[in-house]
Amino acid sequence: MRPSTSEAGQRSRSWRDAWKEVQPVVRAAAETVRALPERSAARALRVNQLDAERLDSELYDILDEHMQRALTYVSPSTIEKYRPEIDAVFGLAIHALSIQRNTPSPGNFLQNVYYRRASAGYKGGRDANDHVFPFRLRVMHGFFSVVVRYMWSRLRRVINERGWAEYERSSKEYKLWQLFQYIDTAYRLFALFNFVAFLWTGRYRSLLDRLTGYELAHRFPRMPRHLSFEYLHQMLLWEGLSEVFVTLGPLINIRGLITRISQRIRRARPSGGGEALGCPACGAAKARTPYVAECRHVHCYYCIRCALEDASSCSVCSAPIRAIRPARRSDMESD
Repeated sequence: MRPSTSEAGQRSRSWRDAWKEVQPVVRAAAETVRALPERSAARALRVNQLDAERLDSELYDILDEHMQRALTYVSPSTIEKYRPEIDAVFGLAIHALSIQRNTPSPGNFLQNVYYRRASAGYKGGRDANDHVFPFRLRVMHGFFSVVVRYMWSRLRRVINERGWAEYERSSKEYKLWQLFQYIDTAYRLFALFNFVAFLWTGRYRSLLDRLTGYELAHRFPRMPRHLSFEYLHQMLLWEGLSEVFVTLGPLINIRGLITRISQRIRRARPSGGGEALGCPACGAAKARTPYVAECRHVHCYYCIRCALEDASSCSVCSAPIRAIRPARRSDMESD
């Protein structure tokens, strides 16, 4: 039974009245949400920070590859001799185009992260000044990331080339080498502890970040993280095929396989008449030093000798080759 017109009007008025009653609550909730501080400086995910570092490292590898192509006619020993200087130039260029200009590095940009003051909390936004490196911090960052790294690499090469580790224990050179080892070990331990702390808290990806007091945050927190599995699929496929080839390669008789393929292509026939002098294995029009097997098919001596040593079969009839002998005139004649 359908409701009357009066009942439908009463229901409609009741819905309107209820909606008017909840309007103040809805407006109050909207004002509360608008009053919340913007979280555009949210701390970056650990995977984004590590991926950004990996992308910057791959960018350096690409620059190094192009540099080696440009210096094709320079001896590799010369390039290796000045490797610390080359690394320093690349590092200085990347620093000048990113930190020195208060812009994200290519890896940070692709991973939607940027440096901001750790004390800035979650206030402000990507337009605030919490991402601006003061001049002294920019100089300190460049000094430790480029200059100190270059000096340490060059010092390591000098120590290794002069063989300070082989000096007497009481010598000054040996003590300097030992001090160098202690400092290097201590730095690696501190880097390990910092990385464990980073995995635990998600802050300060490197010791230099902890020293400057700047951490990575998302530039656009609402931007979804895009995952591309195309490269991963290619790597997995290539690794799978490589393992198959490495496993099955030694089990395949490559020479016999090539012989069978060439046999099918040439459609070799049993020796006889004018074709008796031809070698079905290598395709020579005239067999060089003709030899025959038990099946009396003529081959070059080298071809049939290799087949005998490999315990292979005849290229024509696939009969096993157990013994060979020089070809006679009767072997050259057709049956």
